[in-house]
Amino acid sequence: MTDTDIDFAHDQSEDFFERKLMVNGEARSYFDSAVAWAGLTGMVHLPSTIAPVGVARDGLPVGLQIVAPFLEDRTSLQFAGLVEDILGGFKPPPEFV
Repeated sequence: MTDTDIDFAHDQSEDFFERKLMVNGEARSYFDSAVAWAGLTGMVHLPSTIAPVGVARDGLPVGLQIVAPFLEDRTSLQFAGLVEDILGGFKPPPEFV
């Protein structure tokens, strides 16, 4: 594994707010690191769309969050469609086909 690799173990412990992620050798709040950033667009009423962009080395799908200006829902959807046209869209992992 190199410095550019990202490997986050999926934490399913009971108390969501006690979950931790190791980031550069430091324990960080799961909520702050993984959820709060992704949820910011919703809190300020910006439309967002997730587009599949590939598969990680471990086989899990990777997505891109596309954020558009207020009331521009169709903009994020159109951009996601363009990404799909270029990259081929979502492909389920072989064990789910």
